[in-house]
Amino acid sequence: WQGGDKRMGTPVREWLQRLKVEDPEEFERLMELRRSAPAQFRREIHQQLDKRFGKAGTEAASPGDKEIGRLASAYRQAEGEQKEALRQQLEARLRKTFDENLQQRRQALERMSLQLEQLRTMLEQRQKQRDSLIQKRLDALTRDPNPEQ
Repeated sequence: WQGGDKRMGTPVREWLQRLKVEDPEEFERLMELRRSAPAQFRREIHQQLDKRFGKAGTEAASPGDKEIGRLASAYRQAEGEQKEALRQQLEARLRKTFDENLQQRRQALERMSLQLEQLRTMLEQRQKQRDSLIQKRLDALTRDPNPEQ
């Protein structure tokens, strides 16, 4: 899979590209499922996207986002001391949600850093094996398809 399967809609392609970076193991599991059981792959992709984006195709609100919305609505309708108390609650919830999102991004960065290190290691190994890999490929390309017996 190179991210260009035109049979899949853009949200699916974008989600898979993001998954490839953020969770390579899950990405590989899904690609194997796609090869071995396409119908099951499609069902699972739809379930994953429904969980992540909701039925309408937009990011589903997290419980924190829902709470923020509820507090903001209550704040707009409140007056006096109640308004100030709601503002403090809203600020606390915004801080907590921000910190949770920041932590998720840190974890994604850690996964990407690990993947980058693995790619660097692979590149170094291929560089060390450069001559033998070229020779093997040259041998395969120039091998006589009908050797005399």
